[in-house]
Amino acid sequence: MMNTSSSDKKGFLNFYEKLSPGRKIWFGLIPGFGQVLNKQYVKAAFVVAIVAILSVFVAIYSAPNISTMFVRGLDHSQTGALGYDGWTESSKEIYDKVTSWIGNQGGIMFDNSLEILVRGIFSIFLIIFLVAAYLIQMYDVKRAAFLIEFNEMPSDFKDKFKIIKEKSFPYLLLIPAVVISIFFIFTPVLFTVMISLTSYSGENKTPAVLIGWVGWFNYKKMFTSDIFGKAFLVVLQWNIIWTLLATTLQISLGMLIAVILNKKFIKGKLEFKIIFLLPYAIPAFLLIMSFKGFFNPTYGAMNNMILKMFGMTDPQKIQWLAEGTFTKMALIMIQTWLAFPFIFLLTTAVLQSVPQDLYEAADIDGAKGRHKFSKITLPMVFLTTGPILIMQYTGNFNNFGVIYLFNQGGPAFLDTSLRASYAGQTDILLSWIYNLVGLNDVNANSQAAEYALGAAIGIFLAIFLMVIGVIQFTKSRSFKEMDMM
Repeated sequence: MMNTSSSDKKGFLNFYEKLSPGRKIWFGLIPGFGQVLNKQYVKAAFVVAIVAILSVFVAIYSAPNISTMFVRGLDHSQTGALGYDGWTESSKEIYDKVTSWIGNQGGIMFDNSLEILVRGIFSIFLIIFLVAAYLIQMYDVKRAAFLIEFNEMPSDFKDKFKIIKEKSFPYLLLIPAVVISIFFIFTPVLFTVMISLTSYSGENKTPAVLIGWVGWFNYKKMFTSDIFGKAFLVVLQWNIIWTLLATTLQISLGMLIAVILNKKFIKGKLEFKIIFLLPYAIPAFLLIMSFKGFFNPTYGAMNNMILKMFGMTDPQKIQWLAEGTFTKMALIMIQTWLAFPFIFLLTTAVLQSVPQDLYEAADIDGAKGRHKFSKITLPMVFLTTGPILIMQYTGNFNNFGVIYLFNQGGPAFLDTSLRASYAGQTDILLSWIYNLVGLNDVNANSQAAEYALGAAIGIFLAIFLMVIGVIQFTKSRSFKEMDMM
């Protein structure tokens, strides 16, 4: 019997050794089995331990929570008496008063849909970790098999630690950053995505009321609703116009001033640079509040001084805060003033690094000033600052601060349907979301808050910006030059 068993074992090992390394990966379907066949016994024990621990957590924690979230649903109700055994009458009275705000009466405990959702999200990540560990150990079987194929022994744990210390230590340092990114970036994003697929609103607010899955309803509502669909298109249109005009003007003004001050014949360059950098040095919050007074039609300097200097006999007619067109003009001017110093500083640094030989060669060839600017200066500036300039467009698309602090997205629309959407004439998508979820005075009634719709618009906004950003960045010369390195 022993000889037969030994013969069968040798036959199986011979069969395994004759397989190509690519096929040996399938022996990793059983955690640790492939490592044993590759004679990595310590690693096999480690793999089995890791996969077993993760599997236990998935079975105990993830499976029930995933089942609760997707099978039973967020709106399933599970109530039951708390059991007041051993409680004094005063303790029961205090507890009932504290919990009465969520609808708990007489010690009845209700499910909280958001808690179910959060537990489900963590359960999903735990399953992802298990799958990742499973696939990594399968890949390890294949990699070790390749080494054995070329008569190289796979590294044991001692050698592995030495390799990590000498070659992979930077990757080891990145692990905490990856973990933090998962929990502080991907978790909120996944939570927002799931909220957008629910019925969460001010009318069914957790934990007093359970919420349920509604699928793509909020995304359809965002585009097709008589109220919110119309408002979405109007706000998106202004959001794009605002981004293009404000960003292009701030970039153009910053570059223009930097190019002018870079001329050799300009005197007092240091003094001019200090003056132009003042808007960048002063907190934007203070400047925006100052501009709110500056554009006040009654006592502001814009109407009472500047417009009168240009011969306007009745500047009070221009209502910078009450008429949408003028408010938009004011916002673009404010953003240009606030942001051009950064572009000015950036361009100045780039211009100082441009080789003067290029300009001297252009002078010898008889190139004029505009030709040197378009063929030398601009290409050098865009090559160096391209990604940063793209970020300026992305930043202004979500520039909530200027929009909200200046006029809180106002003035209100005259159209009653647009007014009912809680959007103002100068609201961008981000400030509109702020109104929808009931954080602004425009929608102070929490019963009318549209949490799920706001989440859907936020997801659309994120995807839109990522697509535009990737397209702009990959088309820029900076990206192409980096790809050639």
